[in-house]
Amino acid sequence: MLRITTHDDAGRVIFQVEGRLIGEWAKELERCWRAAGPLRGNRPPMVDLTGVLFIDDEGKRVLRELHREGARFRTSGLLTESIVAEIGGRSRGERHGVWFAPVLILLVALSARAAQPDPQPAELLTLREGVELALKQNPQVQVANLNGTVTQESQIAARTALLPQANFGGSEA
Repeated sequence: MLRITTHDDAGRVIFQVEGRLIGEWAKELERCWRAAGPLRGNRPPMVDLTGVLFIDDEGKRVLRELHREGARFRTSGLLTESIVAEIGGRSRGERHGVWFAPVLILLVALSARAAQPDPQPAELLTLREGVELALKQNPQVQVANLNGTVTQESQIAARTALLPQANFGGSEA
């Protein structure tokens, strides 16, 4: 289920999205966005994702498109914050330092390594390798990845329940 509520505030138009941003429901958000074009005008639009429970690939595509057209995002929770960070939009979490923890972990790890005498030459990391290492060690990213896996497994289980049941027990009476 998905609910989209449009709030016409004096300063901006807010699209409040609640539920699962998946498939056809994600396309419905895109249709609402297009229909509200004249209402948005030159005011900065906000897409409030604080009530979103799940976002699939189609939902990500729609959010990426809205971001390209000037949308800003309000998020809460690891799922929406990480997806908005991935597509390059601003989120509440980004302003409060989504990247701060991984970079801090990287700096602590590098300074701890530098403090120890190492007879071997130090291994140099590129910035990309350093950030990837920090993200792998970040518990918030690990939890978000696990949540995504659990959701995918739930979807597979739900689809399996829709398959016809085979009768392997023998003949029917």
